[in-house]
Amino acid sequence: MEQPLFECAYAETAAQETETARYLLLERPQNVLLRLADCLLVAAAVVFVYLQKRIAGSVPPVSYALAALCLLTPLVRRVLIRIAERRYESDPGEVASAVQVRVTVAETGITVNRSGAPETALRFDEIAKVYERKTALILYTTANASLTLPKDGFTAGSAKDLKRFLKEKNKQ
Repeated sequence: MEQPLFECAYAETAAQETETARYLLLERPQNVLLRLADCLLVAAAVVFVYLQKRIAGSVPPVSYALAALCLLTPLVRRVLIRIAERRYESDPGEVASAVQVRVTVAETGITVNRSGAPETALRFDEIAKVYERKTALILYTTANASLTLPKDGFTAGSAKDLKRFLKEKNKQ
């Protein structure tokens, strides 16, 4: 078996899952831009109906339908985010079914061992993005999954070095 360059072992908690979900759903820069786009859609709907009324003297039903679509898009997105947030709400200290996780990183790839589950192997090209939080690294995969590595869980290597290593591997 190959010697790991990095290793992180931890118990997966509901609080950790909540923090990861909140970040991926709400706090990433892309999501902030989506909120700005939502505001612009609402403003466009209002301006569109106002100009129709002002120029044409009346607003055709199609214009109301387009305005409603502009208004509903941000609302639907917000509802979906709230549903996802509620899924992750729980007691901050609660351990999610006492799942022990060990993540090892070697030259050949990443291996994830979860108690009670088969071993998962990831190639470096499957890591789409690495997000750094104050207490953890979040590895976001091309399969739209995430793996949260608490910085204090590293038993070999460090979170900072792992982030640098993954960036180098993904450049190749």
